[in-house]
Amino acid sequence: TEAFYNDYSDKQLSGIQLLPSGDLQEVTSNVGEVTSSGVEFEVSWLAPIDGLMFNFNVGYLDTEVDKFDALDKAGNKIDLSDTTELGYAPKWTGQARASYEMALGSNGYLTLASDLSYTDEMYTSSPIDTLDPLQTAQQADDIWIWNAMAAYQTNDGRWRVAVEGKNLNDERALVNTFD
Repeated sequence: TEAFYNDYSDKQLSGIQLLPSGDLQEVTSNVGEVTSSGVEFEVSWLAPIDGLMFNFNVGYLDTEVDKFDALDKAGNKIDLSDTTELGYAPKWTGQARASYEMALGSNGYLTLASDLSYTDEMYTSSPIDTLDPLQTAQQADDIWIWNAMAAYQTNDGRWRVAVEGKNLNDERALVNTFD
């Protein structure tokens, strides 16, 4: 189990900006003060069957923009923290994995494994102005991803042959956006 609390002052984030020329430029901006806290729990269980193992983990993340100074159209300093969210910060994540390892002949072993992972909805850009519909539309839905693999490896570790399937349930998700 792991718990954490981070308190940032002058937190900086990188984003993409569209220039009048039509080119894209990476811009680093100061978000202000941010706190994030969370907890992660992980457990492994060796089943009573030799070679069988299960792993589980779950994570919870809470991020808050505490202060976000900006200038209004008149040039006055205002705090936008109440209407600003950070991206790439899913509240919940989790994974379950099962693997089975068995000797295959006297020179190697076979490993069969499968996992299912979950990522909660999250913004795919940062920071997000929650009053701007274009920015709040930059949100990925929660997603479940299933992976599996079978691998043969020699006992001396010199050779490994594997067949792996990633995203076997064929899920599609936003991973990055900009407006």
